Amino acid sequence: MGAKNLRPGAALAAQRMGLVQEIVPPGNALDRAIEVAEILSTYPQPAMRADRRAALASFALGIEDGLRFEVEAHRESMNDPAMAKWLERFASGERPQPIRPPQ
Repeated sequence: MGAKNLRPGAALAAQRMGLVQEIVPPGNALDRAIEVAEILSTYPQPAMRADRRAALASFALGIEDGLRFEVEAHRESMNDPAMAKWLERFASGERPQPIRPPQ
């Protein structure tokens, strides 16, 4: 849905509800989405897949079951050798670039 289809203030309301992480000026959404995707692509993929699986499952679960599912999903990712290597690098100080709002 394009911004021209929204009522005034809808983007801010969606952000206050947690449905929108950030609001970018008209015409900048694609560039910002690519920028965020490039950062996320440096994060450990087993953890990203576990986050996605947990987020999708949480729609059908209550908070306690959803949190329990997330723990289990990430426990599985911890068995991935790539994840172990990534955590070693993280522990040694190598961190991914954080996603920051545009200036």
